[in-house]
Amino acid sequence: MPWRETAPMEERLKLIADWLAGYSVTELSVIYGVSRKTIYKWTERYDRLGQDGLKELCRAPVSHPNQTDEEIISRLVEAKQLHMNWGPEAAGLLEPAPVPDQVAFCLYSRKMAQTTGPCQGSAAAQEDPGIQ
Repeated sequence: MPWRETAPMEERLKLIADWLAGYSVTELSVIYGVSRKTIYKWTERYDRLGQDGLKELCRAPVSHPNQTDEEIISRLVEAKQLHMNWGPEAAGLLEPAPVPDQVAFCLYSRKMAQTTGPCQGSAAAQEDPGIQ
């Protein structure tokens, strides 16, 4: 028997049609293989918003409370452009000082810094002569 390919929206429309035809929530959950909570979710959305309520909602967060302020990012980028040999630690010496991980992320995401492995003077480089 070949697999049935259906779109989620089609299944939701069928579910609503069956619900309007008089099937109970329990019967629908057995027929469609989903929980009663899911049936309630889709029927309530349909009651509130009509057919548009059956569409998938965006799951992206509305706000990012821990995001680095744009003013700080622009100052980091400006400092890095003036001093291209500075790494994230030196660029983070600005006031107010952002968290070092935020500095590194801001610079790496703008391709203004790169990871090159341990520095030559680091303990790891001294222990393993193969690290340069």
